[in-house]
Amino acid sequence: MKKSVKEAWKYFERDSKSIWNVLWAIVNFIWLSYITLQVNGAEKTAELIASKLFFGLLPFILSSIALFLYHYLRSDLYIEQSKPQIGKTLIPGKLLKMVEHWTAEPIVALTNRNVEYTAYRKLLQYRSSYEFEHIHSKIDEFTSAFEVSSNLFTDEIKTKFVSKNEAEKAFPRLKVLAKEIGRKIT
Repeated sequence: MKKSVKEAWKYFERDSKSIWNVLWAIVNFIWLSYITLQVNGAEKTAELIASKLFFGLLPFILSSIALFLYHYLRSDLYIEQSKPQIGKTLIPGKLLKMVEHWTAEPIVALTNRNVEYTAYRKLLQYRSSYEFEHIHSKIDEFTSAFEVSSNLFTDEIKTKFVSKNEAEKAFPRLKVLAKEIGRKIT
């Protein structure tokens, strides 16, 4: 809940600084002045300005509360959208986790459901692109640590390391490569 309130407050602050909010304040002030003059005339305007000011501020307060509640209700969506997604920045990272948490068994999933296999294929697409020709050797070195296979129904990917010690020895170099590749393709 604390995270939701914090996220809602961030969006509420951003929206409250918009030009529409300033225009809304001006319209409310004009409305307050007009209603006061129309209802009581110029003589009693000074007497009633305090009460009209309260009623004039009421729309500000209510709209602020409504805006905050709106952002609070949407805060789960904002939090979900701010999470990193598998995209350009996490392509080498997903594969690097396989080395960091090494297992002998390959990761098998239905076609197009294997995140690591998809990341590997995406990395190979960058490898075949002329735009990223300057990092082809780094991509080759990075992808050489993985073995992939697929058939009609499943895709599987595993590391080429035979033991956890071997994976731990190669991890620092692969981590450096992943950072360099990630910087270039983002």
